[in-house]
Amino acid sequence: VDPGQIPPERLAHLGVKRVFDPEKLKWAREIYNRAYRACLLVGTRWAGGFLVPLQALPGLEAELSSLRDEWEAKKGAFLVRYDEDLEAFLQEAGPWADMIRRAVLPRGVVEAKFRFGWMTLAVRPPEGLSEAAEQAMEEAAGRVADGLWAEVGDEAREIYERVVVNVLARPLAERKLRKSTVERVRRLVAKVQGFVFLDPRVAAFADRARQVLDAIPKGKGAEGLQVDALCALILEMKEGAPERYHNAVQKEAAAEPLALFPDGPAQEASAEEHRPVGAEEEEGCEPDPVPVAPSEDLLSSGEMDLFL
Repeated sequence: VDPGQIPPERLAHLGVKRVFDPEKLKWAREIYNRAYRACLLVGTRWAGGFLVPLQALPGLEAELSSLRDEWEAKKGAFLVRYDEDLEAFLQEAGPWADMIRRAVLPRGVVEAKFRFGWMTLAVRPPEGLSEAAEQAMEEAAGRVADGLWAEVGDEAREIYERVVVNVLARPLAERKLRKSTVERVRRLVAKVQGFVFLDPRVAAFADRARQVLDAIPKGKGAEGLQVDALCALILEMKEGAPERYHNAVQKEAAAEPLALFPDGPAQEASAEEHRPVGAEEEEGCEPDPVPVAPSEDLLSSGEMDLFL
């Protein structure tokens, strides 16, 4: 490449050379993101994969199996048109076509390596550990816990900013949370409960959270005081630290949901004064955030394995 000659973004982006039409690979990224999201909903990132509680594993494996079937079906259709789509991409590459052609993976290699899979491993401490090894293991568990709280805090913060802020700006009689938001909180609390063994201090929070959620019928939204209790849980979780959970349940005023809000209950005012434009349509209906998956080009990154 002569100095000053830079391939167009369609062919090279952030140091990654693209050897196939990115539009033809969207299906793979979408399935990968859905699998990543499914793992993150019940597990926490660990050792290049995910740490998942045993009780959540059957449901997760069923979902991953369904995604694998979808992957194989779409991969088959992709491979049928592989050579044809590749030639079309090379035609569009113009003067860069020869460079791309030299980097192209043969169809057989793509078929063998472009795959969706996972491997399940049980994590158990060995017997007869030295005192130093046990201390190291406790420190490692603490780091896993820190990662878990950060993940929980990120999602709770998004729910708070996109939904709770708007809801609490309304008079008590008008406060409602749709069932989609309630279900997101249920999933988040279930994730916390699954990892209580990492930090026993959150057990009290998890128990109280379950009591709040059990008071809301399954498949229904929340109204009135149910909303305030649920918003209190979201506010606590968004801090993303076990100390916050622990301190919150120790407060004498913990039985009063609004006491957990540092700014106190929302002031009575007209909906027109406080409700942002479009808030009614967005309340509780926001899509689950799509996690940011690794940025490597799918065909140049080799295998698409998930490790649990």
